[in-house]
Amino acid sequence: MTKKQKEEKLNAIKNCLREKGWVEDRYGNFIKETKGVKKRMKFNATSLRHEKQIVFEATKYTEARKEWIRLNSAYYKDIEVVEIDGEHFIKGLK
Repeated sequence: MTKKQKEEKLNAIKNCLREKGWVEDRYGNFIKETKGVKKRMKFNATSLRHEKQIVFEATKYTEARKEWIRLNSAYYKDIEVVEIDGEHFIKGLK
């Protein structure tokens, strides 16, 4: 995949996410909160990760903390943005 192809694919993915109501954060990732669950699409150098935020409550032994866990991911070369009935979808995340 050439640099230009990668940029075009990233733009297509980002436009698809914006259409679905995802919001870009200051790091270039996309975040969406639905029913109190925070999800993130994280853009790495060669791959895209779909993650969910887990909140751990404070206990007697540990402090409260938040962590991101991977739901699925794929390399950019394996991802496609497809259009079905005028709506865009991201295909290829495993």
